[in-house]
Amino acid sequence: MSTSPENKQLMVRAIRWQAKGICSYELVDPDGHLLEPFQAGAHIDMHLPGEIVRSYSLAGDPKDQTHWLIGVLREPTSRGGSLALHDKVRVGDLIEVSPVRNAFSLSSNATHSMLIAGGIGITPLKSMAHELVANGASFELHYCARSPSNMAFANELKALVPKDRDRKSTRLNSS
Repeated sequence: MSTSPENKQLMVRAIRWQAKGICSYELVDPDGHLLEPFQAGAHIDMHLPGEIVRSYSLAGDPKDQTHWLIGVLREPTSRGGSLALHDKVRVGDLIEVSPVRNAFSLSSNATHSMLIAGGIGITPLKSMAHELVANGASFELHYCARSPSNMAFANELKALVPKDRDRKSTRLNSS
């Protein structure tokens, strides 16, 4: 049951391993309706088991209204949100989510954008890369993590933004 009239119930359609300790969660309308569009960099609040509410960035393609995608690092020393998702949420579960909001949007008048991410911080930048590619914008994406096994969405990002294509580049580094 929703605690706010603006909130909605979404179903977890898929959970996928993305990298060491990181899973993605694909959320859909349980009745098959399209979800509202969102701007790159946006996030939602999720009401998780144990009465935990946490914000997660939408990491999917903003133009794809069939589902929303989040990426979550399982953090054992967290306040419980990542543990609730990783340990208790399963495919088919209904999750209450807030309306989309965005406090981290792309500049609409940039001639060139440089996206720099570390670790799980790639999630809002992944949606930005989708939007920049769709708009034919000039940009670079630099993504660093401890090792290649810690890089979520790496293969999708490499396919989305091939290295040095039309001044758009992807640099995925591990140290």
